[in-house]
Amino acid sequence: MSSLRSALFLALLCPLLPAAHSQAPTTPARSSTGPVVSPDIGPDGVTFRLRAPEARQVSLRGQWDEKPVALSRDADGLWTVSVRSVPAGVWEYSLVVDGLEMIDPGNTAIKPMRAPRTSILHLPANPPAPWDFQDIPHGIVHQHSYFSRVLGRARELVVYTPPGYTPAAQKPYPLLVLQHGSGDNHATWVTHGKAHWILDQLIAVKKAVPMVVVMLDGHPFTPGEMRAGPSREEELAAFRRELFEVALPLVEAQYVVSRDAAHRALAGLA
Repeated sequence: MSSLRSALFLALLCPLLPAAHSQAPTTPARSSTGPVVSPDIGPDGVTFRLRAPEARQVSLRGQWDEKPVALSRDADGLWTVSVRSVPAGVWEYSLVVDGLEMIDPGNTAIKPMRAPRTSILHLPANPPAPWDFQDIPHGIVHQHSYFSRVLGRARELVVYTPPGYTPAAQKPYPLLVLQHGSGDNHATWVTHGKAHWILDQLIAVKKAVPMVVVMLDGHPFTPGEMRAGPSREEELAAFRRELFEVALPLVEAQYVVSRDAAHRALAGLA
């Protein structure tokens, strides 16, 4: 996650000038049949649980630690581990059950991915970090579904408009195209990267000017289509056409954005 946030800071501090909710402390699960609370955030750390009576081995793989941590099983098949040293941040983690890496079924915060297997643990800092929610003016995240004539199917993208954005603006807003990493999709920067909150904070402290940001699905082909043979060059060519022939015209038609190359940029992860 640190690389995700670093890439956004670099993009927003350039001359051109983020969903998931924090989990609140809860009451530990006590019933052998009731809902399992995981992650359970308390003053002394975070407890992870999984009900898997047939499992032989369960471990926790968290981004905050390179080494997996084993969970312990009780008589009812409830696996548990408490971790006391998780720093503040937006972290990825998975449960590994008999060798299978999977999301935490007790946690609704899931990192958007092409093959989801990672849950999100958000521990706010004190004082708040830029990727934590703060009591400042906030922009709006817009979800768009559209038909791509380039790809011949329905697609989605996300647009961020800054606090105070108005369609009646006399001066068009700078436009940033913010791309996700290779295993992610258009929703990852907001749900996991908290890009919208980072932008809100940078604009509030005048380290970034108000801008419109479009987050596009960078995978023009499905995994099945990729197995069928399109090369990396063909994939990049399809993405380029999708961006310039479909996505940007959609944004330009609905938002007041600059068409001047000096006020446009593309940044993100490879």
